[in-house]
Amino acid sequence: MAFYNFWDNFETWREFIHEDEYDLNQAENRYERRYMEQQNRRLKAPLLKNEKLRLNKLVNLAYTHDPRIKAMIAKQEEEKMARKKEKQAQKEGKRAEEQARIEKIKEEQRLKEEEAREKEQREKDQVLNRKKQRRENEKRFRHVFKEKVSDPKYDDYYLDEVFSKMHDDDFESTLEYIDSVIKLDVSELDKKLQELKQKRLKGEEVVKPVVETIKEEKPELEWTTQELSLLTKGVAKYPAGTQDRWNRIALYIGGRFSEAQVLDKAKALKSKHKNELSVKIPNYVNPKVEAPKSEPVPKPPTLPEAEPKEQNPALNWSQDQQLQLEKALKKYPGTLPAKERWEKIASEVEGKTMKDCVERFKWIKEKLKSNN
Repeated sequence: MAFYNFWDNFETWREFIHEDEYDLNQAENRYERRYMEQQNRRLKAPLLKNEKLRLNKLVNLAYTHDPRIKAMIAKQEEEKMARKKEKQAQKEGKRAEEQARIEKIKEEQRLKEEEAREKEQREKDQVLNRKKQRRENEKRFRHVFKEKVSDPKYDDYYLDEVFSKMHDDDFESTLEYIDSVIKLDVSELDKKLQELKQKRLKGEEVVKPVVETIKEEKPELEWTTQELSLLTKGVAKYPAGTQDRWNRIALYIGGRFSEAQVLDKAKALKSKHKNELSVKIPNYVNPKVEAPKSEPVPKPPTLPEAEPKEQNPALNWSQDQQLQLEKALKKYPGTLPAKERWEKIASEVEGKTMKDCVERFKWIKEKLKSNN
């Protein structure tokens, strides 16, 4: 390359004196000599330029056909392509690593979501199994209880209240206890349930959440006179058997108290001012059925008592029968002929005739009108 660099920058040695127009020796003074030199350079400039082009052409021709230069250019081209391929390979490698990382993240996310869905499904299945098992236990309990206790005041509403206080683990031991006696004493059953509750609470005391402990330490809210008045009106407005009864009463009062607090206050008022309340608080039996004033109703130690039922057939309905009636009324609309409709409704309600269903419907309609 030094050879070609030299000839690229080479200045010709030729002076082209024969092309000079003026002879410098004939100049009379330095000013005339300077003018002559200037005119001679102007005339020789194209010749020097052509000479430079001729040399460059020769250098380029030699450079183009030089095998050493060709080998060097080929080597440089190969190195350039190698560097380009290496960079491309690095880019593809990084792209593949990034794609693999994204795929890994997506796979981990998919596995987490799948695991979460499986866990949620297992929890749902467990809840459904517990509910199913509890329904079966409640059904067995009702059957055995009705065989052992003949007192009509301990009806389905009474059992519903008992079930609301029972834990799922209490059914087996309670059923074993009921089966072991010939005639069941409700007070003894209440003691048995209280013992099971105390044992369960002692076993759960260690793992009780901190949040529940904080809630228990909160001071009890005081009831105002207006809230007590609304409680009395709410008990009359939403009689026993109403769906979400105590939740509705709590909202009617103002929502400052929970369902449990409202229920406890209603029981306390009933036991303390039983003869002073203007509205009778039903004891989980059919709505607004009061006991005769001359005969006080005996009360078990803790479990709420049930009031005797009237002879009105519209009141002698269980909770299951009421639910069956409501579903049948929705299933068979009023567009059907009256007789055909009530015959189909009665077929859906266990143990009730068409006349019983009609009387129950009329009774509920009258109660709703009176409440409004």
